[in-house]
Amino acid sequence: MRKHLIGVDIGGTKIMGGVVDDGGNLLTSLGKPTPTTNARVLVEVVKEVIGELLTRNPDVLGIGLGVAGLVDWEEGMVIFSPNLPLKEVPLREEVRSRFGLPTFVDNDANVAALGEWCYGAGGGASNLVFIILGTGIGGGIIIDGKVYRGTRGYAGEIGHMVVDPQGPLCGCGNYGCLEALASGQAIAARAKEAIAGGRASSILELAGGKVEDITAKTVTTAAGKEDVLGREILSEAGRMLGIGLANLANVFDPEIIVVGGGLAEAGELILSPAREELEKRVMNLDSRGVEIVQAKLGTEAGVIGAATMALEEMGGAAGC
Repeated sequence: MRKHLIGVDIGGTKIMGGVVDDGGNLLTSLGKPTPTTNARVLVEVVKEVIGELLTRNPDVLGIGLGVAGLVDWEEGMVIFSPNLPLKEVPLREEVRSRFGLPTFVDNDANVAALGEWCYGAGGGASNLVFIILGTGIGGGIIIDGKVYRGTRGYAGEIGHMVVDPQGPLCGCGNYGCLEALASGQAIAARAKEAIAGGRASSILELAGGKVEDITAKTVTTAAGKEDVLGREILSEAGRMLGIGLANLANVFDPEIIVVGGGLAEAGELILSPAREELEKRVMNLDSRGVEIVQAKLGTEAGVIGAATMALEEMGGAAGC
């Protein structure tokens, strides 16, 4: 009989939860917008999602949570999140005390990396780097078939490597981070600035004529329809991403780099310039052949990966 776990992916714009079995199959799911007012409201919405999922499937054995930000893995504490109102929040205890189930918390990109490694684009690779391109940029690293968390559990903050010291301010407080140059927020900001400055583009029309309503999705849609500005912005974001990928290839020498998150739906419009930049900058000639692929699990990677993490931590055997 299949074991059932709950996985929750707490992102900058949406909280997605689902019931997942021990074969990585997503049985049911639901999502709610991420509150950005304060930590208590956000945690309550997380609990609401879990509660609704338990109503649908009460035989759940455990809960896994993936959060965009720095997570103290051992304590289940969210230390800080650049894009969420979370600081020093004991999320594991908050959830465990409410539902009485074994609960585990990790960085959202770590769990998504686990999901893609087990059931998605990374199958069979011993060494993998996973990048989430979304509202922000996160990363997860698999070394010898295990999630690499570092000394304190903070490893994989790929979005906060500096790729341009003279670049814009990032949500983390630093300047020129990859997240500040290639994330969904960064892409939307560049489009707003260009159009406010007089650039003609179908981006504005797709946003209903309101500059403030421009999003990364608006830019991506326009670029897919041959919009010049949209393509310029995605190409530049891809170039910045490629610089980051070259750094990762030089440090970790992975077999494969998997790119996921909502922005990855731009496909080759962002991945092609990223590959070109990586090949220019990677030091090891053999690493120029490192495979850069789009994630297969899409928005489900974080949910499936969080549930898989919970199963593994409870001593269960995942299907990967």
